[in-house]
Amino acid sequence: MIYFLTEFGTIRRAENYANPDLKRDGLPLRLHGFASPTQSTQPAAPNEIVLPAAAFDSLKAFAVSQETDAVLRFFVQKGRECLQVKNYVGLIETTDGTQIEVLPKTAQTPTEGCAIVLQMLRCLPNTPFRSLPTAHLKNANLPFWEVFVAAFVEEIEKIVRQGLQKNYVEEEDNAPLLRGKLLINKHIVQNFAQQERFWVCYDEFVANIAPNRLLKSCIVALQRRSRSATNQTKLRQLRFIFEEVPASENLKNDFDAIVPTDRRFDRYASAMRWAAVLLKEQAWAGQAGQSANLSLLFPMERLFEAYVARGFRLYLPNYEVVLQDNAHYLIANHAGERKFGLRPDLVLRQNNQLLVLDTKWKWIDTTKSNYGIDQADLYQLYAYGQKYEAQEVCLIYPKHAAFELPLASFQYQNSLHLRVLPFDISVPLATAVAQVASYLSSPRSIVDSQ
Repeated sequence: MIYFLTEFGTIRRAENYANPDLKRDGLPLRLHGFASPTQSTQPAAPNEIVLPAAAFDSLKAFAVSQETDAVLRFFVQKGRECLQVKNYVGLIETTDGTQIEVLPKTAQTPTEGCAIVLQMLRCLPNTPFRSLPTAHLKNANLPFWEVFVAAFVEEIEKIVRQGLQKNYVEEEDNAPLLRGKLLINKHIVQNFAQQERFWVCYDEFVANIAPNRLLKSCIVALQRRSRSATNQTKLRQLRFIFEEVPASENLKNDFDAIVPTDRRFDRYASAMRWAAVLLKEQAWAGQAGQSANLSLLFPMERLFEAYVARGFRLYLPNYEVVLQDNAHYLIANHAGERKFGLRPDLVLRQNNQLLVLDTKWKWIDTTKSNYGIDQADLYQLYAYGQKYEAQEVCLIYPKHAAFELPLASFQYQNSLHLRVLPFDISVPLATAVAQVASYLSSPRSIVDSQ
């Protein structure tokens, strides 16, 4: 069973409710584990679900483990146990096989939410998700796990078409023929009564090497877990091709044995990155451990930051775009040293114009007097403006139904203004960047009047 839930959503235990579909406190519980997100008319991903006791208890154990403290929060509400997902998206699978896909709050449907997450994952540097083919983005109707498995399989198939890489490995054997180097001491001890044998050491050109063992281990593990008929068929074919390669007996040792400078294995790079993620069953939220089958969860603020940054670098050719600039410090001098480095997400330069921008995965609420903006963020942007001698600084937040247009500009002082701009993650990245660029290029008076 696959359930869909928005980030910050609540998970409840089914046995606490006589009928989980009944209203509670006048509101519908809105849990329904959609068996497939391919319905022509989908309900929105709920912000509250109810799980069977076994699945809930598995997640509860997962939540209270030390290594997963930041992912799920356990609490008791009106005597009933509850769990809340924090600001992560991705996949959790419980020990009984129940899958929960956590989606962004902005998503209107599960399919849209899955597509958004996959698109944003492609913008994460130094990860296998960067190589997700465009074709896989159209598989948003599949569970995240199956999309990742399909991407891994595709990388392995590329390797197989060129042939498995082999290497010389030193072997020892008590052989009937003399080959390689005779190990005299062992030969005398072992073959005193076997004059027809030779204890030898020789180099063998074999496929039984660390990278292939890791790929074999990943194939075997995924074959046990994948529920997609297409993926299962391809995994069986790959397992046959890797038949002579044993699975890894020690994942850590085999990963450590890989030499990154060996150019012969460049074509393995993407597949090995996938294997590292899928075998370790983790993203940035800690390993699943014994309480859950797997945990592939991603901090939404990091995804949003990487997504916006990549969009600006790709689609603002007229600007010099600097990511995570570290040119300035808050304290210019303390005992002869600069202290407290400043690191804005984005610095844009064009001719004599300089803009400092920070992305925040937080919700702007136009019904509040301060719009839900953290005061600390305002101080942070003020420091950026002063140190960079900028005339404008910008905060970029996700666009949603209650925040579709920029807020009226904020004036720190005569020469420094703050803009708060929406960024639409539901449209193509180029479109979203073009919209922000139009706000940046327009005079504040025009934007404020919208």
